[in-house]
Amino acid sequence: MTRLFVRIYFGIALVLLLVGLSLTALVRYELQGKVRHRTEELVMPMVDRARHRLSELGDDPVDRWMAIEGLGHPRRFPTDLMSTDNLELSTSERERFDEGGLVFQIKDGERWILARLSDKEVMVIGPLRPPPGRPHLLPFDPALAMALLLTLVGATTYLLLRPLERRIRLLAQAAEDFGNGKWEARAQADDKDALGDLARTFNSMAERIVAMILNQKELLRAVSHELRTPLSRLIFATDEALENELPEDKNRHLRRIERNLGEMNELIHELLTWNRLENEDLTEQRQPVHLAPLFSEFEALAHDLRSEVDIHFDGGESRLQASPRYFKRALVNLVTNAVRHTEHAVWVHCHVSDGHWMISVDDDGPGIPPKDRERIFEPFVRLDTSRTARLGGTGLGLSIVQRIMMRHHGTVLVEDSPKGGARFTLMLPMTQPEAETEARQPAMAGDSVQ
Repeated sequence: MTRLFVRIYFGIALVLLLVGLSLTALVRYELQGKVRHRTEELVMPMVDRARHRLSELGDDPVDRWMAIEGLGHPRRFPTDLMSTDNLELSTSERERFDEGGLVFQIKDGERWILARLSDKEVMVIGPLRPPPGRPHLLPFDPALAMALLLTLVGATTYLLLRPLERRIRLLAQAAEDFGNGKWEARAQADDKDALGDLARTFNSMAERIVAMILNQKELLRAVSHELRTPLSRLIFATDEALENELPEDKNRHLRRIERNLGEMNELIHELLTWNRLENEDLTEQRQPVHLAPLFSEFEALAHDLRSEVDIHFDGGESRLQASPRYFKRALVNLVTNAVRHTEHAVWVHCHVSDGHWMISVDDDGPGIPPKDRERIFEPFVRLDTSRTARLGGTGLGLSIVQRIMMRHHGTVLVEDSPKGGARFTLMLPMTQPEAETEARQPAMAGDSVQ
C-alpha cells in the first residue's frame, strides 16, 4: 500500500505542479502583455504633453528638466529628463526606441520606462510602484496554498486507494492460495469494475485449471487401466513362451505377444494424436478434400475389420476445405466405429445444409441411448465392452473426432439413424472463421468409441 500510495501521490503532485507552473507562466505572459498595453495607454499622453511642453521652452536645461519632472506622479510615475548619450540599450530596445516606442527596463528589481522626446533627450519614468491596496489573487501565501493542496491530494488519494489496495491484496491472496494447491480458493468478484472483471477472469481460469487437472487425473487413471490389460496379457504370454519348449508353441505365444504389442502401440499413438489436437492449429493446413477417392479406402478398412459388412457411399464429387490428414482421420474413425457396431451395412452420406457440409455415417446396429450420447465422447468410455474386446479399438476414436471437428470450427452430432442404429454427423462450415472458437461444443457431444 505504501509504495503504491507514494507512486500515485507523487505522480498526481508532479502533474499538479506542472499544471500550476504552466498556468502561472501563461497567466504571467498574458498579464504582462495586458499590463504593458495598459501602461502604454497611460504613459503615451504624458509623453505627448512632454514633447509639447519642451517645444515651448528654450534651451535652458534646468527649465526643461523641471518641466518634465512636473508631469509625473511622484509616488507612482516619477519622471526625469536624461540625455540619449547616457542610455544603455540592447539591440532590440534600441530599434524600438528609434521607432518612437516605449522601452521597458528592469534594473535592480525596479521597473523603468524610457520614451524618446528628441534626438538628444529621453523621458525616464520610474521606478514604477504599484498602486496602494493592490488586490492579491490569494488571501494567503502561495507556498501555503500549494502545501494545503498537496495535503488535500494526499488525503484524497489515500481514501481512494485504501479499498482498492484491500481488494488487490485479497485477489493476490486467492492467487497464492490457489498456487499452493487450495483448488477451492476464489476471488471476490462482486464489484462491476476493472478489478471485478479481473477477479471474475481469475475465477474462470481457476475453474478451467481445476477441470483440466481432474480430467488429467481421470485420463491418467484410464490410461493406466487401458495399458494394464495388454501388459498383463503380454507378461502372461511371455511366461508361457519361456515355459514351452516346442517351437510351434513358442511361435503361437510370440504371435500373441506381437498382437499385444501392436495394441499397446496403437493406444500410445492414439493418445499422442488426442493430446496433439488439444492445441494444434489447423488453419494453415486446410486444402480441398475430395470425398469420393476416400470411399475405396473405407471399403478396404471395413472389409479388413468385418468382411461381411457392406459399405455404401452417397456424396457425388463432394469437395470441401479441411485438413486432409485429420479430416480423413475423423471419417475413418467414424466408419470403423460404425463397422464394429452395425449388423449388416454402413452408409456414408454427404450434402450441404445451411452453409455447412453435413457428412453422416449411419449403421443398423443397436444405436446409442440418448442418456449416453454425451458420455460416449469421453476418453475410454465403451458402451459395449464385449464387442470392443472382440473387434478391437482404443476407446479414443470418437474423442479424437470431436477434437478434429473443434479445430475445424465444426461439431459432431449423434442421433438415431433411419437405418435403425446410430447416426454420427460431422458439421463443417463452408466458410471457415478467422479465429478459432475453443468453447464451441456440440449439443450432444463428448469423445470416445461406442
